[in-house]
Amino acid sequence: KFNIKTYSVNEGLPSSNVYDVHTDEKGYLWFATSYGIVRYDGSDYKQFGVNDGLKDAIIYDIYFEPDGENWVSTEFGGMAKFDGNTFEYLPELAILDTMVINYITSIRDNELWIGTDQHGVAIWNQETDEIRFLNKENGIINNQIWDIHFSSDNEVWITTMEGVAVYDREAGLAATYTSKDTFADQYTYETVEDLIGRKWVATSDGVTIIQPDGSI
Repeated sequence: KFNIKTYSVNEGLPSSNVYDVHTDEKGYLWFATSYGIVRYDGSDYKQFGVNDGLKDAIIYDIYFEPDGENWVSTEFGGMAKFDGNTFEYLPELAILDTMVINYITSIRDNELWIGTDQHGVAIWNQETDEIRFLNKENGIINNQIWDIHFSSDNEVWITTMEGVAVYDREAGLAATYTSKDTFADQYTYETVEDLIGRKWVATSDGVTIIQPDGSI
């Protein structure tokens, strides 16, 4: 038997629509909700929203960089830097302000990889402020991005609405996997790698496993 506790508006959340959950190094739980971002310390909830500088209250993703900045994405307000109390929109990221952002992550070399809902992946070099895009024009299957996974073999697995694109950071697009490759279904949402290098891909009709040799 498992001890399951539910957190909803009945317990103090401003909304029961929760899109992402994050735990920081201090042990706080952060919830991305349709009424802003919420910090939970185990007993009390603290809400941060438009009154704290957020352009839109619907939060899709929370990403805290290791030893770096904290970021949140909203449905209609781009991506904001979050210092734990207030939000700031950087002028160098203004191109993202009109985009719906589903996912934020980072890799070495001070790069943030940003999965958008209609424009593919935006890659921001934080040292040079250069932003480049991976999208259908340069090989991505679909511009609606749900997940970005950096694998142990130095590949980037980009999960889209029409399958998975595997990107080599030096050589470019390496492979694609879709429902034509006997994937469980066309819509894919997340890729997770296990200890022996298999990729587990969540789809709209079950899970597809890709072996290290590429077989499905």
